[in-house]
Amino acid sequence: MAVVELFNRPPPASTAPVIVPQPWISLEREPHLALGGNLVPPSLPNQAGSPALLPSAMASLRELSQPESAQLLLVMNEKDRAWAGLLLCGATLAEVRGISRQDLIEDGPFIQISGQHARRLRIPAALFRQLEAASTGVHDEGAELVKMPDSEDQLRRRLICAAHDAGLDDPAAVTPDVLRHTCIAYLVR
Repeated sequence: MAVVELFNRPPPASTAPVIVPQPWISLEREPHLALGGNLVPPSLPNQAGSPALLPSAMASLRELSQPESAQLLLVMNEKDRAWAGLLLCGATLAEVRGISRQDLIEDGPFIQISGQHARRLRIPAALFRQLEAASTGVHDEGAELVKMPDSEDQLRRRLICAAHDAGLDDPAAVTPDVLRHTCIAYLVR
């Protein structure tokens, strides 16, 4: 009887995740090919020469959740928290490097971003106070307020270490572009 039971047993239940294909998800490398060759979704008017909605480099960027972002900022030291916070507010690395005392606008609080994409960027009050405190010791009006690592490689290493300390999944995928992408995705939603 034991031999019969051994061979008549039902197969074990699978624990593999079930992936349900969605019509808007494509396995194509280029996102515009998923839209039938159009550069914009069919529901939007197709404008000649319009750029792709998502460049292929942005399609693979990870988006941090609110708890992940908070945990990441919590484990960072104060100097690194300033540039990471500005990236999470939507600034680019080049814009963060160029922020000076004259760019602080207390009414809001805002940071005045200059350059090609000049704008006022609303930032959290705690981050503004941190930048304001850093500006009190700076006597030169054009001096940079945000102390960033000297090289991009060093900046990425600090960010990966902070992501690892925060317990985030795949800490190597957390880059400065991911922080900015998280802000932009939040604003789009």
